[in-house]
Amino acid sequence: MYLKLTDKEQSKVISILLSYIETTTSNIVKVSSMQTLAELAQKDKNLKPNVLIDLKRLIKEGSPSVI
Repeated sequence: MYLKLTDKEQSKVISILLSYIETTTSNIVKVSSMQTLAELAQKDKNLKPNVLIDLKRLIKEGSPSVI
């Protein structure tokens, strides 16, 4: 991760990324959001279980470019 985020900032970023994933039709935006969530989860072990659930769901539902 390139930015150092406070807990409040990280929560906001996660919320925005999840919103992008759920609302956009752009696969590039979805993939970039998923990648960023994965990177955040590597640094925050408390976040990891929830991000894994979301990523697995998105991979299962996603198009080939998302997988």
